[in-house]
Parts: sequence; structure tokens; C-alpha cells
Amino acid sequence: MTTAWSDNPALIVRDYLTNTKYGLGESTSNIDDTRLATAANICDYYNYPTLTGDARYTLNGSFTTAAAPYDLMQNLLSSMGGLAWYAQGKWRTKPAYWTAAFTDEDLRSSISVATRHSRNENFNKVNGTWSGEASNWQPTDFPPVSNADFIAADNNQEKATDLNLSFTSDVDMARRIANIYLERNRQQLTVQASFGMKAFQVQVGDTIKLRNSRFGWGIVKAGSFQVGTQYEIKTCGDTYFTALGASSNATGVIFTATGSGDASTTGVAIDLDNEKEFEVITGHSPWVLGERWTFK
Repeated sequence: MTTAWSDNPALIVRDYLTNTKYGLGESTSNIDDTRLATAANICDYYNYPTLTGDARYTLNGSFTTAAAPYDLMQNLLSSMGGLAWYAQGKWRTKPAYWTAAFTDEDLRSSISVATRHSRNENFNKVNGTWSGEASNWQPTDFPPVSNADFIAADNNQEKATDLNLSFTSDVDMARRIANIYLERNRQQLTVQASFGMKAFQVQVGDTIKLRNSRFGWGIVKAGSFQVGTQYEIKTCGDTYFTALGASSNATGVIFTATGSGDASTTGVAIDLDNEKEFEVITGHSPWVLGERWTFK
């Protein structure tokens, strides 16, 4: 293994776990390097697994050895919205990204859904700080991240939480992580079910997408998009939108939906498997697509 400078969060977490001077001194044999390589690629490339685009997550900053290991690990992991855990004799780490998608066909039992947590634990807005070259490495507030639907569900009362991203050096990346943090808080249902053999590809700590027709998870209603009709696309945070040949990261983009196959097609399906988040606005009736199954 070669040694080189890197701002890849997964590699830095590995270094902290194994370093004997300022880290935890874990043996390298206790690190799941296969999983770590996948995590590193997800951090390095916005488009995974094609391995293209700019970095999805980076980690830049400093710390002192006086910091409690648990607190420091949480701060390091915050730079990729991820987590680390110890299982089957190995340390594993994972950034915020989905691993696999399941549908009704993969189920082998009924679905049990647990209730949501207390409203006191909810928030609909995220304030926070970041620090980087553009801020002279001084902690600086990033523009708040909120969701109009969540605010409406809370009787139009804003309830904010603070998120300190001390190892995130890009304001757009900070807002992306804040959006993940917000969605995690509001996606509150706990689901239990038995799945087929496909489920063997995932393990504890993985994030999945689940489409289910009965509950309407991941289902785009027919007629939401009409061929030949223009839709205004409003990006959520600083995620990137690509659909039907149109690509942009700006707000207020206009594109025309085009059908494929039969010319008589009256609607088009948007494939959200690539983890795109966006809001479709037509008149005064918004649809938030991906809101119920954005697992980043």
C-alpha cells in the first residue's frame, strides 16, 4: 500500500482508525478494505459506479489529540454523511449513499411498519457552519436548508436544528449534507420484512431503496409528466438533475418531456434510481419526487 495525501473522507477515517500516533491504533487486518474501497470511490466521484464527475464528499480540517475519539469520529464521518461500525471482526465505513434497490417482487413476507417518532424530535430546517478556503478557514454559516412540505406539515412553524460541519470545506457540499441530515430526520418509518436471495448483497449499515405499490413508496403517479409538456425543475439543495436528456444544476430550468417507444405514449417515467432529487412545479400543485425514497 502506498502513502499519499488525500482529502477522501473514507481514506482519512481508515487512517485515523489505524494510526498509532494520533489514531486508535487498530490493526489493518481489522479493516474491511473491500468495503472501504467502495466507500472511497463513492466519495471521490459524484456519479457512482460510473466513476465520473467531481468529488461527492471531501474532508479538510484539523484536530488535536485531546479530542475524545468518539466525538472526533462523528465529526470526521459528518463530512460524508456517513457512519462507521464494527461487525464480524472488521471495521466498516459507509458514506451517505444507497446500496441496492428492492421492489414488491423481492418480498417474501408482509411489511410491518413502525410508527413515527415524537414531533418534539422533528425539525424542518437546518442551520450550520462550514469552513474552507473561501471563508479563510473560519467557521461560516451556510445558507439554511429547509423543506416547504415539512414546514407545512408542522403547521407552518419553522423548527431549526444546528449542524456543525467543521471538516467540510465547500459550501455547496455542506448544504448537500445538511439536506441529507434533514431528510433522515423526516423519513421516520421503520420497516420490517423478509426478502429473497437478493438481500444477501446488503448488510448492517447499508442503505437501500424500497419501492412498494401498496404504500406508494417510490411510485411516480401516472400523468405526472406529459409528453410535450414543459415542466419547471427546482433543484433541492445543490444536487444535480438529469432526466430525459436534460442536465443542469441550476434552479428554474425548463425542459420538455419526450416519450420513447410508442408515439401514443401519454406519460413518461422518470427513473430516480440514480439518486436525483428535484421538485416539479406546475401552477400551484407541486409534486416532490424522490422525497419518500431518497436514501443518500
